[in-house]
Amino acid sequence: MRDAEAEVCSTLVDGLSDWDSKELRRCLGQYATGITVMTGNVGGRLIGVTANSFASVSLTPPLILWSVDRASRSYDAFANSENFCVNVLSQEQSAVSQLFASKVDDKFASCRFVMAANGCPAFEDALAILECKVDRTYEAGDHLLMVGLVTRIRVREGKPLLFAQGRYGIFDDFPLVTGASRSAAIGSDVAYENTITALLLHAYHRTTQKFAAQRAAFGLDVARGRVLGYLYVHGEASITAVSKHMYLGARECEEAVRQLIDSGAVTKVSHDKYALTSSGRDLRETMGREFLEFDRAVSVALTSDEADILRSGLRKLIETTH
Repeated sequence: MRDAEAEVCSTLVDGLSDWDSKELRRCLGQYATGITVMTGNVGGRLIGVTANSFASVSLTPPLILWSVDRASRSYDAFANSENFCVNVLSQEQSAVSQLFASKVDDKFASCRFVMAANGCPAFEDALAILECKVDRTYEAGDHLLMVGLVTRIRVREGKPLLFAQGRYGIFDDFPLVTGASRSAAIGSDVAYENTITALLLHAYHRTTQKFAAQRAAFGLDVARGRVLGYLYVHGEASITAVSKHMYLGARECEEAVRQLIDSGAVTKVSHDKYALTSSGRDLRETMGREFLEFDRAVSVALTSDEADILRSGLRKLIETTH
């Protein structure tokens, strides 16, 4: 290793103990994962928690693992459980993920489930269900690693719910796959690049990437921009409401609100409600003007009639797929 490289690595390793936990979480959040809800049944008490620490360990014997936070209210129950279920969520189940990541007391009262053969709750709409018997556990820092022996599985077709950079995402075929490979993957009778979903994804990513630089000039990222926008329209709102309606993860939304409070753009108005300050409203209005200018520049390639048709079609899609 060259001296310069060694110096950089040494600096990173030596500085590890000084890293802020939020900074480390943001770093780890660059790695995209699926989303699971781990469920259990301890003496008739149903428990469940959202987790993206799920991983395969071994095929023979069939072993998987996940980790539970010691600060979780379900920690003691899971630590003393004999069985659990892994529910791999589909892209239609973001609400389930948010529910089991929340502090709601009776989470199972708000969702549909059945009891698996091992006595633990299972979501019928999950993409995959793995019934497990606790094989062993390991203490690891502020988490407990739980290794499960898989005793029964169920799989159905569908697309998984994804999570990265503090936000939910959906799975799609890579757009640069060659025509032959794409046809083999999704069927030769489907012109992938002309599907509405593919076109929407391409349009979304291209436009948002261009606007990102303008948003960054105001010291904002996607999450803080969405929080500002929601509070500007709705006045006061809870983190749960903002997270649900602006497609943000609960932790990402909490962090965005905290940063906006630190910058003086948001203030807490009750035990669970937040609102914009006068400087926050000014910032949002300035951002709004910038966005309208950006939108006009993006729309310049469309005629007035084409723009109206596009808006009408998008509104209908939003209404019918809500």
